[in-house]
Amino acid sequence: MASKAELASLIIDELLLGQRPDRVAEPFRPEGPFDTSPQLPAGNGRWLPFSRTGQKHIDAFAKVVVDNDPRIAKSFGKTDVAKIVGRAFGAAFAGVDNDLERFVIDEQVFAAACDELASALSPAQTTEDLILGCWALTGVGTEDLRIGPVRFVDRRIWLAEMAAGGGLSATSARRIRARWDGRSIRPRKPTSDTVWERGTIATVGDTDTVCVVVTAGMAHKVAEQKGLLAARIALTTLALHWETPSKALDRMGLLHDGPLYRRESIIFTGDGLVRTSTDSSGIKGHFITDEWREMRKTIDWLWGPVGQALAAYVQPSQSPVRPTVMNALFAALWWFHEASRERSPLIAIVKYFACLDALTGGNEDAGVRDLIKARLGFNPDDPLTENGKTVKQAVREMYRARSLTIHGTNSLLGYDWVDSRGLAESIASHCLRSCCDWIHSNPTTDDLAALRR
Repeated sequence: MASKAELASLIIDELLLGQRPDRVAEPFRPEGPFDTSPQLPAGNGRWLPFSRTGQKHIDAFAKVVVDNDPRIAKSFGKTDVAKIVGRAFGAAFAGVDNDLERFVIDEQVFAAACDELASALSPAQTTEDLILGCWALTGVGTEDLRIGPVRFVDRRIWLAEMAAGGGLSATSARRIRARWDGRSIRPRKPTSDTVWERGTIATVGDTDTVCVVVTAGMAHKVAEQKGLLAARIALTTLALHWETPSKALDRMGLLHDGPLYRRESIIFTGDGLVRTSTDSSGIKGHFITDEWREMRKTIDWLWGPVGQALAAYVQPSQSPVRPTVMNALFAALWWFHEASRERSPLIAIVKYFACLDALTGGNEDAGVRDLIKARLGFNPDDPLTENGKTVKQAVREMYRARSLTIHGTNSLLGYDWVDSRGLAESIASHCLRSCCDWIHSNPTTDDLAALRR
């Protein structure tokens, strides 16, 4: 692979060619009528003629930058880095006298571009709040909940804070409250204030809760993508308070992921009968009890470790104290969320066991058995189900189904996996809770294998 200096020289070649008076602009790209000849931004609204060959060199340079600093990959997408590289070279080239000797041009442009990249790609100190409307928990005591960088807050409390902090004008706040109260509001003259007002109304919708995810040190698109996942995992963490988290999660969700739904189907049978089926979402928020409010006072053993894992994900410039354990916990939570949202019982089993795999460091079914013994107290030969199936038998059966399904060799795809799904969810949820408790009780340990001992 070419070095950064070599790629920089190739990029400068294309920039110099673009300055020649006899240069013929490249034709429009065939992909669409709005694809123009390549250009590089040079700052102050100026653009430099460029080429698609040069853009390939820009992309290659961006790849080297990311490969040399893994931290960047956590904060910027490939397209983001390529755009930053293009702006850096465009501005650097625009500030150099093209009549200088070529080696001098190369040195000055390369040095200036590298300085700009170091500044543009350095960890950002400012934070960005991703705002999402959601259905979470409802009832007294749920107005303001925080799991690390994720906050679930009553929309009226959030609106008052935004108005007090200057994020929204008093006029917009008043109109938004009126809209939430079901009253109509008059059209306003278009201004930046009306943009924020419309955006807030659309983002929060008819949900009662605002989810705020505090991100830092990332490009906007990356922050949005990671923030959405962090919000989903935080909702899953709330659902872990119930015996069957997937059922609890059915009543929670982000407006971003889709509003309430009603699905209907109809079946015509050969004997002339007609059957209909209706499936509607129950997303309205999960009402909590007095028992939950008491439990909330001592919930740091769960929310603490999860909050640390989420912070490491959405604030990558802050290095986690226990990277191995935090990475495994985040992966396990991600898989558990995906499994709990999954409608296919067999695929849900695959995902629940991916969650367990993450907690065991990929030690397969033997690792899962060790995890169950260490965290739940069940020996491999202990009965686990009502029909007497042992831990070893149940884990082996479901892990084998997981492996065969992934590799496309499962001959039992048409079987009923509903009961096995319930067992897989129970094992995964209990192990997740117990692992979080252990992680909370051992705040300095980064030995993932210790979870199985």
